[in-house]
Amino acid sequence: MNISLSTTLRVIIPKRPTDLDILVLELSAYLAKKLKSKILRVERISGWDGSNVRIVVSDFECVYEVLEAVEEFERENNILGTIAPEVVIKDEI
Repeated sequence: MNISLSTTLRVIIPKRPTDLDILVLELSAYLAKKLKSKILRVERISGWDGSNVRIVVSDFECVYEVLEAVEEFERENNILGTIAPEVVIKDEI
């Protein structure tokens, strides 16, 4: 495992974490392991369209891969339909 000292990991947990907050933390770890540097940020949101997790990615090329990984995560954890992802390319934020 290579560790870069210039990389910062920030985990912000609310005062009263919800079950979704815990899922987002687990999803973040899953996506980081699976997709490595393609994932820039994962956060819980309340989107106008019903989305509840925003995933910021490095480029458009990996959007489909991210959506597949989220579905795999849900299937493995028997929580299909729980995560409504909004995938955003870094240049769009």
